[in-house]
Amino acid sequence: MNRSPSETDPAPRSATPLRSTARWQSVWGGTVLFTVALSVMFVLLSHVPLWHTDLWGHLQYGEILCTEKAIPATEPIMPLAANVPFVDSAWLSQVIAYQVFEFAGLAGLQCLYAACITACCALILWISRRHGRGLVISLAAVAVWLALEWQQLPVIRPQLAGAVCFLALLACLSRRRYTVSLYAIVTGLMLLWVNLHGSFIMGLGLLSCFLLGRAIDVVRRSKRLTAIAHDTKTRQLLVLTLCGGLAVFVNPYGPQLYIHVLTFARNPNLADLTEWKLLSVTSQQGQIFAASVIVLIPMLYFSPRRTTAAEILLLGGLGVATVWTSRMIVWFAPIAAYVFALHGGALWNRYVRSPRPRPLRTVRQYWARATFVVVAFVVAGTFSPLGRLIWFGRPVNFSAAVSSQTPVAAAEFLLERQPSGQMFNTYEWGDYLSWVGRRHAQRWPIFVASHAHLVPRQVWVDYMTLISAPADWEQRLEQYDVQTVVIDKRYRSALITRLRTSDHWALVFEDEIATIFFRKPT
Repeated sequence: MNRSPSETDPAPRSATPLRSTARWQSVWGGTVLFTVALSVMFVLLSHVPLWHTDLWGHLQYGEILCTEKAIPATEPIMPLAANVPFVDSAWLSQVIAYQVFEFAGLAGLQCLYAACITACCALILWISRRHGRGLVISLAAVAVWLALEWQQLPVIRPQLAGAVCFLALLACLSRRRYTVSLYAIVTGLMLLWVNLHGSFIMGLGLLSCFLLGRAIDVVRRSKRLTAIAHDTKTRQLLVLTLCGGLAVFVNPYGPQLYIHVLTFARNPNLADLTEWKLLSVTSQQGQIFAASVIVLIPMLYFSPRRTTAAEILLLGGLGVATVWTSRMIVWFAPIAAYVFALHGGALWNRYVRSPRPRPLRTVRQYWARATFVVVAFVVAGTFSPLGRLIWFGRPVNFSAAVSSQTPVAAAEFLLERQPSGQMFNTYEWGDYLSWVGRRHAQRWPIFVASHAHLVPRQVWVDYMTLISAPADWEQRLEQYDVQTVVIDKRYRSALITRLRTSDHWALVFEDEIATIFFRKPT
């Protein structure tokens, strides 16, 4: 098998036995530290309140899929979008989330959220340690990922499943040698990913970058274009890319899903959302991104490890995409952590410490480590909301388990009053209000929900105009025969002021976050 000039051989295994203390540190030190760190992370994350935007809409889609045993052809939640074609690229994630909710309630959702993020961190640690990087660099790589992802992490959405799949695929492709079993793993992973979330297209991009990068490295090393055909790893990557590309055809929409995912970002409604706008250097997320670039560029320049073309393609391509639309930082972050682990570790091993020889591990040691990991996570699970529910029968408090901006009291008021007619609501609350209404056999006709791409263009334009409280706001509400207005006090103060002073609207509910107005009878 041909080797890439950028690949470094693993540290030679020790032929002589190490002292007992050194052996314990080499065999058990990393395992104990990482397992404890991941267990603590899981417990802490499992107590994070659930965010109030996408989650409830995806749960509702999952309920519809489970009850109707089919994917709706048109948007099923927003009455004003009743005729909009509905392509559900995250149907499997929605079904899983709904089944978890039915089984364990909010405690299950909190643990599902924590498990996804913990799995991402575990994969980064695994990649780093497999390439012979030390404890400090491995933990620093996780810190890089968390820092870049931090503003995206609070939202529990199918995209988290895509992030796990992305890192799992990166772990497969970053192996020094490819085995026959890897073809089945990559195919199965892409088959799962295409039904979990539309971000499977990033997996195909990752495969393509590794393939193209390998080909470039081979030509750069040999100075011959024909050398590509004789390089074993290039051929293996080509087969893996083809396997992944064919696997994504196995979904409810077939090849049409490609078209939907590739054209999704062109929806004009998305241009009004912050996460789809240009990344601003004045934002915290933009500053963290800039800092990561400032760190990575000199690291690549001074690294004793040769930079591969795949690393350049991924960093450059995803870096530009992140600047273009800030949501792409979700995919730049794992690549930044991966490159940091490889080259930061190479610098660390050269200038700070020399890598220790890795002792040969026995089968008994592998089983002992596996047992320790399982026991640690079982103990961690006991301290999670799900563990308290299963072992002690203590369900989580609903108000404490959801974000402080969730309109819990407002929804309870609507359940009591059972308003009729069209509702005008804050965009971020549409999913939750619709979910609560559906759970109590009341289908409230919400105006918009967090799936902005499914809102008809004119409805979206009218919504964006109305929240700015224009002079003709009453005529616009009348146009849709709006009878109830449910809006947040934090960002909609101008519209609230107009509603308060109007003779046609009555304030019927108000708390710290929400106001509700009913149209007065004429």
